[in-house]
Amino acid sequence: MNSIDLGGLLGLNDLGRYLDQVNNMLLDQIKLAEPSIKKAANRILLHGGKRLRPVLVIASAMCQGDKANENIIKLAAAVELIHIASLIHDDIIDKSDKRWGIPTINNFEGIELAILVGDYILAAGLRLSSEVNQQITQILADTYADMCNGQSREAGQKFNLQRSTRSYLTTTDEKTARLTSTSCQIGAIENHFSKTKIISLGSYGHFFGLSFQLIDDLLDLLSTEDQIGKPVGNDIKEGQYTLPVILSLKNKPNDNLVSLLNKTPVTVSNFKSIVSILEKDGSLLKTIKLVKRNNRLAGTSLTDFKKTIIVNGLVSLPKTYTDWALAIQSVL
Repeated sequence: MNSIDLGGLLGLNDLGRYLDQVNNMLLDQIKLAEPSIKKAANRILLHGGKRLRPVLVIASAMCQGDKANENIIKLAAAVELIHIASLIHDDIIDKSDKRWGIPTINNFEGIELAILVGDYILAAGLRLSSEVNQQITQILADTYADMCNGQSREAGQKFNLQRSTRSYLTTTDEKTARLTSTSCQIGAIENHFSKTKIISLGSYGHFFGLSFQLIDDLLDLLSTEDQIGKPVGNDIKEGQYTLPVILSLKNKPNDNLVSLLNKTPVTVSNFKSIVSILEKDGSLLKTIKLVKRNNRLAGTSLTDFKKTIIVNGLVSLPKTYTDWALAIQSVL
């Protein structure tokens, strides 16, 4: 499946060049690391991901006609380093074997080195940001603390059949949406946008981040490892009940679903039965409905901006991403 042409969508003809600069900065930040840390970090950084958060930094900074100077590229790289550090730590917690189609550090090099690499990359991101703006570095540090809080809250909800929608949305905000929100704000801060515009971009990133995580949760139920580059069904297996399961348990109590969730380990057959229940009772479609609502709210957050090509692209990005991510499933 082809990836989204973010440069074309956002009207950023030089996006490829900007991301090349980001990639070079990522590697440059770990060049002084101890060899085993450097080797493992290089392996992950080179494979990367969608680089969505650096794109949001760059696009937000440029959305009212400003340029993406070296400081904006540094901030884009800093955000990606912080994001990747969080993923390395998440993979340790989730005992994940793969990410982006390659072995995780905890699987290939071991948990001890994975912890060190994640910590090193986090420090590198904050160090890089500090070269640009101390206020932004503080914002990034606060954001990472929120992400840790969200991960901790989620861990406390494992195998909780009474988990509330509010609990899920709170942890999703902290764990995922805070970083997308921050990504949309820091370039605007560096380019001296008004406080109102900075807040609006943060709101855009918040709603897009919620939508992004909901889609990720849906793909964990509906996709395959080959399609998304990491094992599927992990949320159910680890007892992390995401919104479709929560809705099913809350709105239509189902003894069969409870029985299947209580069975350990979760077999392939049981997992398919769980997904079938979520399809039949409408919980998957209700989740998609919330995705679309968040997409609309993200777009309306930018209503007061001057309508540039980039702003129009940002408004359309959440829906475009949703359509792309779920196109391989017949659920839209």
